[in-house]
Amino acid sequence: MPGSYELITGVGKIIKKERDDEKPTLPNIPEQTGLDKTHYEVKTIPADDLGKAFEIVGTRLQELTEEHPVANFYADYTGGTKSMTAALVVATLDHEKIDLRVVTGPRDNLVMVRSNLGKVDVIDAESIRIPRAVKQFAASWQQFAYSEAAKGLADLRIRSTPLANQVRTLEHLSDAFAAWDRFDHKTAKEIIDIYKAKFAPDHINLLDSIKYLTTDDSEHQEPARLLDLWFNALRRAEQKRFDDAVARLYRLIEWTAQWILKKHCDIDTSDISKDKIPHGFPISKNKKGKYQAGLIQAWELIGGLRLECRLGKFSKENLATLKNQVNLRNKSILAHGYQPIDEQNWRKFEQWFKNHFLDLLEQEAKDAGLRVLPQQLPQQTWPEIEKLQQTDL
Repeated sequence: MPGSYELITGVGKIIKKERDDEKPTLPNIPEQTGLDKTHYEVKTIPADDLGKAFEIVGTRLQELTEEHPVANFYADYTGGTKSMTAALVVATLDHEKIDLRVVTGPRDNLVMVRSNLGKVDVIDAESIRIPRAVKQFAASWQQFAYSEAAKGLADLRIRSTPLANQVRTLEHLSDAFAAWDRFDHKTAKEIIDIYKAKFAPDHINLLDSIKYLTTDDSEHQEPARLLDLWFNALRRAEQKRFDDAVARLYRLIEWTAQWILKKHCDIDTSDISKDKIPHGFPISKNKKGKYQAGLIQAWELIGGLRLECRLGKFSKENLATLKNQVNLRNKSILAHGYQPIDEQNWRKFEQWFKNHFLDLLEQEAKDAGLRVLPQQLPQQTWPEIEKLQQTDL
C-alpha cells in the first residue's frame, strides 16, 4: 500500500497488525536492530511499476558499489511485492559485485518462514548472470564483431571455475578471429592451436586455412590469402561497410593478376622486363624508367600472354565489365571520389565477382596445391560454448 515504508521508519510497534483494531506486535526495524538512520536508507518506489522500480533500485546499487568498492553486498529478496522483488533481482543480476540471498525454511502459511527454523541462503546468481552476458557477447559473432565480443567477455568477473573456463575459451577464440579479421594470421594461429582439439571435428576447414595462411611456402600462402581477402570483403559488407568491401575486392582482383603473372609468366608487375612485354602492347616506362602495370593493364597482359587458356579467355570476356567495376571503386571515398558506395552497387559488384571471377580464383588455388579451400569465419560459437548459452534462465 502507499506509505508502507512507514512500517520501517515509523515509531513504536508498528510492524505487524493482523487487524486494524489490534495493537502492533513487533517493533519497527530501527528498534529491532538498534540501527539509526546513518545505517539504513529508505527508497520509495511505485509498487507495481517494474520499469521505474528497476531504474531506482539499479541506480542506487550502482551508487553503493562505487561508494564502497571493497564492501560485500547482498540483495535480500525475501518477501516484498512481486514487482518490487522482481526489480531487485533483475537489477542485482546486472551487478557482479552483489550476491543475492533469501531466507528459506518451512512455512505453514503464505506470510513468512518460521523464524526459529529459517536460514539465509546465498543464491548462485552467477549461473544466471554469466550465461545472459555470454549470450549477448556471443551474438556479436553473427556480425563478425569478434573484437567487441572479446572485450565484453574479458570484462566479466567470474568466481565459478567451470563457468570461467568456458567464458575464457570463448574470449580467446574471439581474440583469435579478431586477429584473423585484421589479417594478423600468425596471432590467430597461436591462439587457435591451443584450442584446436575442442573444435577440430566441427571446423576442420579453419585449421587447414590458418595453416596455409601462415605457411612459409608462398606457393600455398598467396592463393590462401587471396581467398581470405574475399571473405574479409564479405564480412565488411555484412557490417554495411560497402566502401571497405569494394576496396578489398579491387585489391583482390589486382593482387590476383599480379600473382598469376608471377606464377605463369615470371612477371613482376612493379618492374616488368621489356622482353616479357608482347609486341605492340601499350605500356611505357614511368618516370623511374620502369615498365609497370596497374590492374587493367595486368589483366590485359594476362590476356595477351595466356590467350589459349582459361585466364586469357577470362580476360577477353570480362575486361569491359572489369573496367566498369574499377570505375565504381574509383568513385569511392576510399579511392578518388566523394560519394559513399551504397548496398545496391555493392551487390552488383559482388554478384559479378561470384559469377565470373570466383571460379577462376578457386581453380587457380587448387592448381597451386590447396587441398581445402578457405571458407568464411564462423558466425556461431562452438558446441561447448552453446551449452553455456542455452542454460535455462
